[in-house]
Amino acid sequence: MTLSEVLDALYDSEINFSISCFWDNNIDVKLGDQMNGFQAEGNLETANDAARWLDEQARKHYPTSKYATSKEPPSEAENGQR
Repeated sequence: MTLSEVLDALYDSEINFSISCFWDNNIDVKLGDQMNGFQAEGNLETANDAARWLDEQARKHYPTSKYATSKEPPSEAENGQR
């Protein structure tokens, strides 16, 4: 999944997230929000890494959400694993 696909799916599932970057410090990604707390925080090198991380963390922290239950888990090939 692309980053935009993950973000759209998270938004549609009402799962809050935050993404920010500073040019030499990679991409900061958070799942959750300031009001209710962040469930996970990470620092990734690429947008593809951020998409993969958000997907994995959303499934882990919101297993009964529309996001987690509406699609198959990513295959090992999609995760870049062999």
